[in-house]
Amino acid sequence: MGGREELNKRWIERETHVLYESLDGYNLIPLVPPHHFTSSQFNINRSNQTRSNLDRSRTLGRSHPKDLGNFYTGTIGRSNYNHATINRANLSHKPLRRCEHDHCARSQPNLDELTPQLLITHASVAVMASAEQQASGLERGEERYEYKTRSTDCCQSWCERGGVERIVVLLLLGALLIIFSTVVLSLFYLKTMNTTGLNVVFSRQEVSERTLLKDPSPSHPSPNLPCSTHQCLTLAARIESVSSRQGDPCSSFYEAACGGWVGSRNITRPMDTISVLDQLKLDIDKNIRDLIMSLGDSNNGFGKLKSFFISCSDEDTIRRRRSEPIINFIKEHFSPALDPMTGDTGDLTDIITDLLMFGGSSMFDVSVDIHPFNSSQYIILVKLPSHSNLPALFPVPGDPLYPTLDPLYPTLEPTKQYPTPDNEYPNLGPNSLYPKTKSAFESSGFEPSSSSSDSHGIFSDPKPGSNLKPINIFSSFNHKNKSEQGRQKRELKQTQQNIISSQQLFQDIQNAAESHSIGNLINLVEEFDLLSSYSQPFKQTTADEIVGFIAALSKALPDRNQELKAFRENRVYNLYTLQELQSCFKYVNWGLLMDRLVGKQNGEERYMVQFPSHLRQIERVVSLFGVRIARLGLLVLYGRDFLSSLVNLNSSQERWRTCSQVTQGILPIPSSHLYINSATQFDRNQLLSRVKDLGSKVKTETLKHLDRTSWMSSKSKRRVLRKVERVQIDVDIPHIFLDRDLVLQSIQNINISQNDYFGNVVSLVRIHKERIYSLLRRRVNRAEYSWSVITSPLGVNAFHIRQLNSVLVPYGLVSSFLHISPGAPQYTTDAPVAFIIAHELIHSVDPTGVGWDENGKLSDILDNTSLNRYDKKLECVKDTISKVGQIQDTYQGQRIRIESNPEISIGESIADIEAMNVVSNMFDYKTRIAGSHFSPSQLFFLNIAQGYCGIMGSLAKLVHLHINPHSPSQSRIDNLALFSSSFSETFQCPTGSRLYPVNQCLVFGAR
Repeated sequence: MGGREELNKRWIERETHVLYESLDGYNLIPLVPPHHFTSSQFNINRSNQTRSNLDRSRTLGRSHPKDLGNFYTGTIGRSNYNHATINRANLSHKPLRRCEHDHCARSQPNLDELTPQLLITHASVAVMASAEQQASGLERGEERYEYKTRSTDCCQSWCERGGVERIVVLLLLGALLIIFSTVVLSLFYLKTMNTTGLNVVFSRQEVSERTLLKDPSPSHPSPNLPCSTHQCLTLAARIESVSSRQGDPCSSFYEAACGGWVGSRNITRPMDTISVLDQLKLDIDKNIRDLIMSLGDSNNGFGKLKSFFISCSDEDTIRRRRSEPIINFIKEHFSPALDPMTGDTGDLTDIITDLLMFGGSSMFDVSVDIHPFNSSQYIILVKLPSHSNLPALFPVPGDPLYPTLDPLYPTLEPTKQYPTPDNEYPNLGPNSLYPKTKSAFESSGFEPSSSSSDSHGIFSDPKPGSNLKPINIFSSFNHKNKSEQGRQKRELKQTQQNIISSQQLFQDIQNAAESHSIGNLINLVEEFDLLSSYSQPFKQTTADEIVGFIAALSKALPDRNQELKAFRENRVYNLYTLQELQSCFKYVNWGLLMDRLVGKQNGEERYMVQFPSHLRQIERVVSLFGVRIARLGLLVLYGRDFLSSLVNLNSSQERWRTCSQVTQGILPIPSSHLYINSATQFDRNQLLSRVKDLGSKVKTETLKHLDRTSWMSSKSKRRVLRKVERVQIDVDIPHIFLDRDLVLQSIQNINISQNDYFGNVVSLVRIHKERIYSLLRRRVNRAEYSWSVITSPLGVNAFHIRQLNSVLVPYGLVSSFLHISPGAPQYTTDAPVAFIIAHELIHSVDPTGVGWDENGKLSDILDNTSLNRYDKKLECVKDTISKVGQIQDTYQGQRIRIESNPEISIGESIADIEAMNVVSNMFDYKTRIAGSHFSPSQLFFLNIAQGYCGIMGSLAKLVHLHINPHSPSQSRIDNLALFSSSFSETFQCPTGSRLYPVNQCLVFGAR
């Protein structure tokens, strides 16, 4: 046993020396073998301290190396030696030897007890040194080391944890490190994106790869970090999906802005139309439907809206009864006109009075407008008839209604089929389709009117202050080689023989519509059975005469171009006395008619007649056919229009939406109240406050834009600026739509039946008419007129009211375009509404607006010299639009040349062009949008344009061009870019490109 004990002691001494030498390479506090310390150097109780430490080491299990470290560094019993100083000379580089002195023997610990504690690794020893000791800065060359005791609280807590706990903590720390690294790298990457280019591959053959530069316009500051809010990400996703990389914005901004949207939609019928604006109205229609259906079942108060909506939605009852309610209504209220013995005695006063109160007359309509020479007074307006007996519940005074094309024309085909390379169709005239109507046409004395003669694009801006020449990413689209241009000219010359003009085709479609209408009228006369008291031979002759009268009545309407030109030139505000009115159309007692409609007349009133010539034409028609046929013809038209407007269940539009729209139009006050109060008052006020602030800024920028105009005389410019400065932007919702008691009061006397849709409509139309006519008994109230005659708060279209010199912005538009919490840069959230307001402001100085002064009086604000210059500017714009607006389409296999009609659309086109120039200078473009490859200024233009994206069938586009003052979506979006230097700089459009022509027809402002 003695030999084994000796060997164990030597082994322990050797391992102790190894540990001691290891510490010298670690810049840590060296541990001293216990047998080198004497009791005089460390005043400790050797036996008690050692035993206590070893016992604790055993009880701690895996934590005993820590205790050993504490023992070696002299921290056991720290109260006895917290600052022991050891002479390095007594510790370093001395051979191990056994102490022979007695005090050594007394101070040496039992080596057998130390054996388990010496079995540790060098790394464990390194851990034993505290951070405070490592940071002491003691160098090996120093003669003495100052030892400080180490706080063991943290380390002891860590060491006392189990292995699983330590692993979990380390994993969490690692996860935090990964997250932190990811954030840092992401920020670095985003910063790199804002300062370097992106390579984008185009699908066009001409362009393989382009570089998106950072926003280059000198007026735009350098971009900050991109906006990555939910709103910004949603905006980026929408713009990227709606736009198209295959579109060249300098050639067709419509394709670049809406190509993706158009490609994801399909038009199946020639008259189908889909648009973004219609989608906004669809959302409101859905909300109204849901709000109405959530009401109680009571037929009192707001429950009346639900009863009306249910009556409209009852398709089975409507289909089963079809024309029965209309026939019964006509026989009940107009029985004298159906008596064959009545003859041609009397006049049309009685029947026209009743028709006007129950809907509308097909001869003319009577409404209320503001006096053109005194904006504080109302005046009776005699205007063209509506295209439907369901009244234009919110007509725009002075704004023409759609022409009276038959509502069934979506099913029409042109009577004249044009030859194509593969086949040839016979030329069929309208009378050959319906032989029964030939005599009626001949007897009418009217001939058919002739035609009037009148992958997503990445767009780069130039870099400001740079010598780098801007890269035109679409240069290959605009600069084709001469051989390509020559080939296109030859192909164009070859195909021109087979292309017909849209004007020619539209005239043919109009004739087909009239023929189709006549054919349907013959069937309707038989279906209505209005001639049941007539003998058979007399019945057939009367039916033919009725059809002839209706055909002649439609021909008496003014040509569409003439009509719109009269409105543009302010030639529809003709004041007539009662005697003068009587001389225009003698088949109505005008004094008696006005007494019944609006109250007793004193004979000195003035009446505003839009088209006096139209009254003379219909007088001629009545003279040809007689009063008896005129009465019957008006009743047939009344029944036809109600059938097509209210009972037609074959419409492509869902029935619930038709009912929602009819409810909004016929019960505007309670419907608006429900929609407005679906949002909190705080949210409404926030939105309206933003629009007011935005309107003020738009007006300021518009004044600056107009002030830069050089062609106006100083006197004319002062008038123009004064007028625009006084324009009032009406946004506030009238109290009558907000106060629940007033809303309930407006419908308390209305009786609604869930089983009588036709009766509900007739009674509500009469109430609406009475409300309009009652305006004549009081002075003009701006809010009452704006929200009762022009539109309702549910509208999504803004209006410029010339007689009030105001801009009307409905709440429906505001809630559709703005959000409570924008969360995105203003050039995206506010720009669309700013553009709309600017558009309406420009209408105050458009070709029609310059004829009205700042007080809403019909008076020119331009002197003759300035007016002549203005006309020349307009001719330049119309000429450019005519060239830019020529596109090709196909209808029934025939290629047609779609030609824009600037005579109709010039006012709207000027408003669009100038509004874009105004709004483009309002915003800064500092902040990019995360998730979008477009620069801020590009997003600005694309965002506005995408609000007008739409797709039309070939027939719908053709009809729209010739009856609507607004250009179709494709032409309108392209017009937004015309003559805009900001647009050309943003999208790198070279001079001479389609949308940036050499001849810049700038109407207002200056380059």
